[in-house]
Amino acid sequence: MKKSINQAFGRVLAAYRQLEGLSQEDFEGAAHRTYVSDLERGLKSPTLEVVSKLAERLNIHPTELISQTFALLETDKMRSPQSVIKYILNNSTNTDFTYTNKGEKFTSKEV
Repeated sequence: MKKSINQAFGRVLAAYRQLEGLSQEDFEGAAHRTYVSDLERGLKSPTLEVVSKLAERLNIHPTELISQTFALLETDKMRSPQSVIKYILNNSTNTDFTYTNKGEKFTSKEV
């Protein structure tokens, strides 16, 4: 059965949260625990601002959450939370998001 984008995002969010050893309550300031629960169950769709706050709490770049969500949808590797964690561990992008402006380098946090 094909998963929705909200379900895929929820699986990715839950997997990263578990990898960091965080509880849903640990997202206080980024999102309320019940909202995080709704996201993880695929019942809600986050705004870009929320994605950014969640990613910051997870110590990853926001595009990591998005790219892993689409990768999961395309590969259909969403059978269980453990399979999602295993997939992420084996396929994390860890991309260097360095931008240039007239030859000067600056990070995405400076943008």
